[in-house]
Amino acid sequence: VTGAVALLFAAWLHFFCASLIAFCSVPGGAVLCAVFLVVAGGLGHLHRVTLREPFLALGALLAALAALALAPTREHRVILLVVGPLAVLGMLLLGHLAVRADLLRAQVTRLRAAIQAQVLLEQGREAERLTGTLEGVLGRNHDVSNMVMSAALNSEALVRLLAAEPGKQDPAELREIAQDLLSSLRRIKAQVEDAKRVGRERARAVLHDVVVAPVAEEVREQLGAQHPRVDIMLRGEDDVVACVAGGEEALRGLLEELVRNACEGAGGFVATSVEVSWHAQPPAAVKILVRDNGPGFRPEELEGVITPLETTKPGALGLGLYTAEKRVRASGGLLVRRNVPEGGALVEVVLPRGQQA
Repeated sequence: VTGAVALLFAAWLHFFCASLIAFCSVPGGAVLCAVFLVVAGGLGHLHRVTLREPFLALGALLAALAALALAPTREHRVILLVVGPLAVLGMLLLGHLAVRADLLRAQVTRLRAAIQAQVLLEQGREAERLTGTLEGVLGRNHDVSNMVMSAALNSEALVRLLAAEPGKQDPAELREIAQDLLSSLRRIKAQVEDAKRVGRERARAVLHDVVVAPVAEEVREQLGAQHPRVDIMLRGEDDVVACVAGGEEALRGLLEELVRNACEGAGGFVATSVEVSWHAQPPAAVKILVRDNGPGFRPEELEGVITPLETTKPGALGLGLYTAEKRVRASGGLLVRRNVPEGGALVEVVLPRGQQA
C-alpha cells in the first residue's frame, strides 16, 4: 500500500512539472526543465530507484509522455522528449548512488561491530587469563594454606594447654598472645579466600543483565522496515534475562546480524518468514533461536568454524555470522548453525542466564 501511494504521488508530481513545461513559453519551459530534473533526482534518491525497482522512473517517463500530448508546439515536444529520458537516467543514477552509499554504510557498521565483538572477546580472555594466573599461584602455594591451618590448630591447642596446665609465665598473657595469633591467621585465611573470589568475579566483570523481549522488538521494527516482504515473528517470555558481554547494545547487534542474515539469505532465493524465539533453559542459561524458511546453509558453511570475509552474498563483507559468534563467545555462550528438515536455516544461541528483575 505504501509503495502504491508513493508511486501515484511521484507520477502526479512528475506530470505536474511536465505539464508546466508544456503550458509555458519555450524559454520558460526550458527553465522549468531544471525543476523537473531536480524533482526526479530527489525522488530517485529518496526512494532508492534502481534497475531492479524502476517503477518511479517509469512513472516519470509516462508523465513526460502524457504531457507531450498537451504540448502546443514542436519546440515544447522536443523539450519534453529530451527531459523525460534525462529524468529517468537521473533517477536511476542517484538511486544507484544512494543504494551504494547505504551498502557502504552498512558494511562500515558491520565492520565496526566485528571489531567491537573481537575486543569484548579479548577482554574476556584476558580476564580469564588473570583469573587462571591468580588461582594457579594460590594453587602452587597450597602449602601456605596448610601452614595456616596447622598454625591455627597449634594455637588452639596452646590455648587449651595453657588453660589446663599453667606454667611459670603469666597464663593470661600467653593466652592473649595465642588468641591474637589465632585471629591473625584466620584473617590471612579469609584474605586468601577473598582473593580467589575476586579473581573469579573478574572474569564476569564485562557481563551485563539484559531483558531479551524489548531488544528483540526493537530489532523486529528496524529490520521489518528494511525488509517489508519478510514476516518477522517473535515468540518468548517477557521476563527472560540474558547475561551478555557489552550489555543491551551487544545483544541488539547480535540479533540484528542473525535476523538480517535470515532475511537476506545468500542474495538469491530469500526467506519470506523469520521466527525469533527465546526461553530460559535450566539450570542457568537462555536459549535464543532464529529460524527462517529460506534456502538454508550450504553444506560447506556448516563445516568448521565461521571465518570472516567469506560470503556468496553480492556486495557483502561476510562479517555477519562471524561478528555474532564473537559476541556470543565473549559472553561465555555458544552459537550453533544447522538446517531444518522442513527447509530453511536455524541458528541456536545459548547465553548465560541473568538475574530476574
